[in-house]
Amino acid sequence: MPDMRRHFHEDLAAMEQKLLLMGEKVQAVVAEASEALLTDHTGRADEVIAATSELDSAAIEFERHWLETMALQTPVAVDLRLMSVFMNCNHSINRIAHQATNIARLALATGFIPGSKPLDN
Repeated sequence: MPDMRRHFHEDLAAMEQKLLLMGEKVQAVVAEASEALLTDHTGRADEVIAATSELDSAAIEFERHWLETMALQTPVAVDLRLMSVFMNCNHSINRIAHQATNIARLALATGFIPGSKPLDN
């Protein structure tokens, strides 16, 4: 395989790995945000907001890397389809992270409201 194509496929593998790591992180952040909302734990909500800020930066960096790869490597059809999937995944992960931020902000905004006890039958 020519050296440039090998570099291109290494870039694709790196992008895929980055998306997987971002996906794992956003999964953990959503769980933390939900836990913060259910337990009125404002400290966790603050951590979620900080973590989603990091995810936002990672998404921007991913998009920069994606655009650079598109411009410099001129992918063929099959690679272009894969790169399109990568960009859609990046967008979805970023949207999920923003939803986690919204959940965390709800936890902060409603933390002072007393909860209700479960009804026993």
